[in-house]
Formats: sequence, C-alpha cells, structure tokens
Amino acid sequence: MAMNHRHLVAALVALASCRSSERLAMTMQNECASCVDPEATEDQSYVSIGVMPPRYPIDWGSPNRMYITTIAASLGFVGRSIENPHGVGHVLLKVRCGSDAPFYLSQTGANAPAADQFLKVTRLRVNMLFETYDDGKLYDDDEAEDDWIRSINRQRALGAPGTYQSDPKRVREPAVTLGLRALFREIKALPPVPRHQFVRATIRINDAQCRAIRTWRDAYVASDGPRRYALHRAPWVADADGRHDGGACGSVSFAGAFYATGLDYKAAARRVIERVDVGTGRLTSSIARDGRQLDGWYLLQRKDYYAPGSVACARDGDRCAASTKGWLDPLYNKWSGPEDVAGLHGLAWPVFGAIGGGLGRIVNTRTVPLVGFEPEKFYQEILASWNQPDHDAFGHTGWCKLGGRVPAIVLDGRNASNGQPRAGRAGLRGGFDNSEVDLF
Repeated sequence: MAMNHRHLVAALVALASCRSSERLAMTMQNECASCVDPEATEDQSYVSIGVMPPRYPIDWGSPNRMYITTIAASLGFVGRSIENPHGVGHVLLKVRCGSDAPFYLSQTGANAPAADQFLKVTRLRVNMLFETYDDGKLYDDDEAEDDWIRSINRQRALGAPGTYQSDPKRVREPAVTLGLRALFREIKALPPVPRHQFVRATIRINDAQCRAIRTWRDAYVASDGPRRYALHRAPWVADADGRHDGGACGSVSFAGAFYATGLDYKAAARRVIERVDVGTGRLTSSIARDGRQLDGWYLLQRKDYYAPGSVACARDGDRCAASTKGWLDPLYNKWSGPEDVAGLHGLAWPVFGAIGGGLGRIVNTRTVPLVGFEPEKFYQEILASWNQPDHDAFGHTGWCKLGGRVPAIVLDGRNASNGQPRAGRAGLRGGFDNSEVDLF
C-alpha cells in the first residue's frame, strides 16, 4: 500500500531523530524506525498529553518559595513568555478512538479575577492548597483544540534552541505595590530559566482503552465533577451515588491518560505529583471536609491521616496562630517543624462508624499530608525522556522520541506486561478502604 505524503514525512522525521542516538535504538522496546506519531496516522487510537509549562517553575521547597515562584509565574513578563496564557502551567489531553474525530479533556477553574485570587492567597496562605471551588470548568472541544494548536504554533515559532528565557527581573511590577516591595525584591532575585511553550507525550492505546476514557469522561461530566475544582482531589474516583470527584488540570489529565487506560497509574503518579506534609502551625483557618459522606474517598491521601479532629486549628480555625503572620515570615521557610506541636490535643482520633465511636486510631496530627499534580512535573518528565534515551518515561519502559520543534515522545500502552491487550478502567468505587485511592 502506498504511503501518503504526510505519513512519509512523519516516518522520515522519526527515523532522523532515532539515528541521532545509538543508545536510544538499543534501549527502546520498539524499533527506532517505527517511531511514528499516532497523531499523524488516520486510524490509530491514542491519548496525547499536552503540557504548557509554567512561565516560571513553581518551587515547592517551602511555603515561601512556593508563594514567590507562583506569583512570579502568574505575572506578565516582557517578551515571549507573556504569550503563554496559562501562567502557572496547564496540562490537557487530546484523545482519538480509531478513525473518530479527536476529543479533548482540559480542566480549568478558580476563575475569579486575578486580583481577587491574589488577595485570597495573601490572606489564607497555605490553606489555599486545601480550597475547593465551585467554578470549575471543562473546556469544550473547540476551546481546547484552539488552545492546543496555538501552543504548538508558539513552540514552533521559537528559534534555536527551542526555548525562551523566563527572567523575573523583567516582570511588570504594578505602579502601586501596596507594601509588597519586599515580595517584588524576592521575585526579581530569582534566576532566569529556559522554558518551552509546549511539549507532549502521546500514548498508543487500543479501542477498549479509548472507550474507557470516554466512559470515565462522560461520567465525570454527567456528575458535575468539573465544577468541584481543587488541587487535592481525585477525579477518577466516584462515590456510592456515582458522583465523581472534581480536580485540577493535572489530576484530570492524569485520570484520563493513566488511570482510565489501565496503565500503572501509581508508578506514573510518582513522577508528576508533589507531596508535602503541611504543619498545622502554618494553617490560617480550618480545613473544610467534603459535604458528602465523611469516608475519605474524595482525597488523594488516607482518611486517617487527613486533618484529624484532634487538631483544633484544622477543625474550627479558632486557634490558628499563623493567621497573625504574613507571607515571608520565617515560619513559612519550611513546611513543618516544632511549631506544630502547639495545635495538638491528642493522638487518638475516633474511627467513624465504630460501635459507640469508641475505637481510637493513632494518627500523625502534627502535619496534614497533601498530594497535588504539578504541570511542571509533567513537563520535566517529558523533557527527561526527550534528553535521556534510557529514561523510563512515566514509569513505562517502551517509548521513543519524535523529531521536530515540539519536544514529543511516543509510548505504547496497548498491552499488559503479560502481552494481553489492556482493557482500561471505567470507574472506581468509593470508600476509604479502597487502596486504589492512595497514591503512596
């Protein structure tokens, strides 16, 4: 059968890329010459992960570092970096089942004006990490496709070496800083870093896996999951009433690309999450639980480690010493420490549902574990694969690298380790005793 022009070009580009590294040819499960982009074919199912990196990498090393770098990424830079509309980064999926038209999964949220968000994070500080919003939105296909294409075009427009310099010294400082000069000094002291506009990883899948993504997507939308937008939630999980949890862009993309497809989602999660133990001495208000059944199914961490009622500040907010301390205070130079003992009322937390509520459970009440999916981690995982031929991308050994101006890798997720076709996962039952909720 004759190969059409588009397929021929794709094959030649892939072959040229593979020849650039003998190590790549030796370490990939697929032969280099066969590394053809599924997006360039007409009838192959795939899920493609697109990443628009933050304008400046978010530093999770401490609350203060996170605050400073998040503000830096959110502000407009002079030059090309301002063309990225997703300041703190974005992850979205492009999915095609066989010869059907592609569809997209692109979650956004917290759509209040930027000034309102800034004032809220200034007031709540680390408690913003535990906020759940009711203004989440899943882009429609036309919006997401436009975002995808524009990002690719911005990346292709970059000259050698294919990156731009993100330099916080060039940030546009407001004319009136309202006492924030210390913050802007910290921001402008950050070193410049190279950034791409767009990178992607495309996973070959079979029809059953693609149907599983559709099934999960449809259930997620039907149960109004996109409106429940939060960093710390698990959108692949449904409760006993079939209502899916909400999520942010990273967790929603993770759910479609790794959980629904039946891949080793726990191995993949380790590459793209940030995990911190937030000391209770740094909380500024109570941590509200989900209004639905109190069984912990909706969390990315175990029920018995999450904001136990024995911590007064986490429960009702009336003993939050940090509420009197602002950002850049030394208290926020670390995530936890001896200050957290002050909020401790005891290590026994009653197990809900036990007879008489009598049984106690020993828990770590001095810190609140948090797991969040970070666009920067998706970006770094794809770059690691792009730059290191022997890297096991997303914990998956079979991958190859495409040439071109958009850093892109291709993985094959169609078969299980025993050689049988993967079936995909359509959904997950609720319950804190379900080990699949845990990512660690």
